[in-house]
Amino acid sequence: MFLKLYILFTLLAVIATYDKVAETSVVLGSKRFLIVDKLKLPWAQAVQYCLDMNMTLFAPHTEELTKQLSEFLNEIEFVYKPNIGNDYIFWTSGKYDQKRNEFIWHSTGDQFNYTNWLTNMPDNWRGDELCVEMGFREVGKWNDNRCRYKRHFICEHLVEI
Repeated sequence: MFLKLYILFTLLAVIATYDKVAETSVVLGSKRFLIVDKLKLPWAQAVQYCLDMNMTLFAPHTEELTKQLSEFLNEIEFVYKPNIGNDYIFWTSGKYDQKRNEFIWHSTGDQFNYTNWLTNMPDNWRGDELCVEMGFREVGKWNDNRCRYKRHFICEHLVEI
């Protein structure tokens, strides 16, 4: 009897976990993007989540890619609307590298060749805003924030054509 109850509760836990991490995906160009909208994690855990999926945290390294993904997020209404209480702000792979004294894409180690910061950003307002989020106040725009904050996130990987 105990074994049956254990199996039942284990199955219920798996189902509940699956529901929490339901995702939306889209292929844009040569990449598949997994929009993790039911789960919020600190930046480092979001990086690990993507790695566990054989993906990397999204690096919006071109204007075209940022525009395409922003249009998709608008279509599915995963945008920041503070007046109705949703908070579709997503971690990117961007992180400040203190040794290099610049922001880089963690997923590749490359410096930023394209930026889409909100006006007056990055500002490192609290002295520890080292991670880059996208979608705060405006779809597709970037903001620096504390890495420990929990955000939704987007994973990416190349698709074979």
